[in-house]
Amino acid sequence: MTEPKSYFKSLDAIRLIAATMVVLQHSFGAYIPNISPKGSLIYHLIAICCDGSTGVSLFFVLSGFLITYLLIKESEKVGKINIFYFYTRRILRIWPLYFTVLIFAFLLYPAARGILNVGVEFCSEPWMYFVFLGNFDLIDVFKNCTGNDLLSQNITWSVAIEEQFYIFWPLVFLLAPKKLWIYIMVFLLCCSLVFKIIYIHDIPILYFHTFSVLSELVIGGIAAYFTFYHKGFRRFFQQKVGLQLSLIILLIVLFKLSGNYELLGIYSYGAFKVICSILFAALITIQVLLQDQSKWSLSRLSLFSKWGVYTYGIYMLHPIVLNLVNYFLNWLKLDNTVIWFGVFQFLLCFSGTLLVSFLSYRFFESYFLKLKRKFTLIS
Repeated sequence: MTEPKSYFKSLDAIRLIAATMVVLQHSFGAYIPNISPKGSLIYHLIAICCDGSTGVSLFFVLSGFLITYLLIKESEKVGKINIFYFYTRRILRIWPLYFTVLIFAFLLYPAARGILNVGVEFCSEPWMYFVFLGNFDLIDVFKNCTGNDLLSQNITWSVAIEEQFYIFWPLVFLLAPKKLWIYIMVFLLCCSLVFKIIYIHDIPILYFHTFSVLSELVIGGIAAYFTFYHKGFRRFFQQKVGLQLSLIILLIVLFKLSGNYELLGIYSYGAFKVICSILFAALITIQVLLQDQSKWSLSRLSLFSKWGVYTYGIYMLHPIVLNLVNYFLNWLKLDNTVIWFGVFQFLLCFSGTLLVSFLSYRFFESYFLKLKRKFTLIS
């Protein structure tokens, strides 16, 4: 049984699904309480689709899986990890759009509001975002000055955590012996779980702190390790029974995440995040191991795979588009209390975000992606 390839088309579809959940939460999530009847199947299904937190968790697990898999493959194929090339690839992929969004959030947007005589006060610390510590700033914002923040800068918190992860994660595979890799990953997972338990009552810490989110990244990394090295692991997830069970369990947990997951009392939030991460890792492993022509492969959803390429732009740019949509709808003086307003807002935001993301990728990001290929050692 040969190892899987390095590019997995089906994961682009997963990215788009995760990004759409985030956009739905921000553009339509506030209207979920207006859905009637509450507690109905349609209510729960819509709530699941609008669960941006679950979408972000899926992103984290996916990042942990892919980065770990590519690091292991580079180590095996080339004989070592080129740490300079690794950091350069991450910089070229992440930094251009990331800093563009920050310039808009902290410079252009406040200036525009000042010209329009629209007062605005933010309590965020801009320097923390420019050094990829925005997630720690958000902890303070949510605890001390909720409401005095801006979505277009807030959205960068998850990217900040991933950048922190990228700094130390390749060092594990560069400096530690191969036989210790899995033990280090399990140790880091345990540390993150203990951290979650210590701060079980502190939701901002549980959601935004790097040590808390580390469990989701490491779970993805562990799945990548076993996918690469263990034939038995691959064989299990290539069986139809394993595929069907994983998808069924995933749907059940997502259903519970929509509002009824108090089975473990105060530990419910953290426990279900971990359970979801494990199930996400199983789903990602299945998609990685499936052939593209398989009826179960998400790569068959060609439209999803195509637009999944633009996911980074969708995630980062949709708050800016949402701001513009809000101004436009306010100008039309529509009733923003009815559910159809939320539907209209989402459709405008999502379609506009797809357009802006496509243009960003085509005329801005692609330039840096071409440079990125020069620092790639494996195909």
